[in-house]
Amino acid sequence: MFKKIRRLPIGSAALAKWMFGVYAPVRKELAQGRADVCNSPCPLNESEGLYDELVGSAADMARAAAGLRARMKLEVDGQKKLRMCQACGCDLKLKVWQDLQKILKDMSKYEIDELWENCWIRKEGNIPK
Repeated sequence: MFKKIRRLPIGSAALAKWMFGVYAPVRKELAQGRADVCNSPCPLNESEGLYDELVGSAADMARAAAGLRARMKLEVDGQKKLRMCQACGCDLKLKVWQDLQKILKDMSKYEIDELWENCWIRKEGNIPK
């Protein structure tokens, strides 16, 4: 499976750019604080459907992203409790490491409206409920 990914015109650097844009992963302290909010518990941090609906190349990309996160040692305490955000459909193990500007750029108005009232994205972005 990973051999297929390697053949695609996307390597680790391109995958990192896709995950983080022109931004580097955020500081561990910030990622940890975000993870703590998701695990507080956020009612939208659910495991249902995390990879269930992904097939083919989308599933390959999700696994490659998880592998890249592991190679970059992007880990926080409580990581095993981070699942999928039901508002935006993102893997929270990756999302907590992304720059806020990249996150907001990639989210639709509908997804932002669906965020939990105590979500760290709302707080950091000063987005009222």
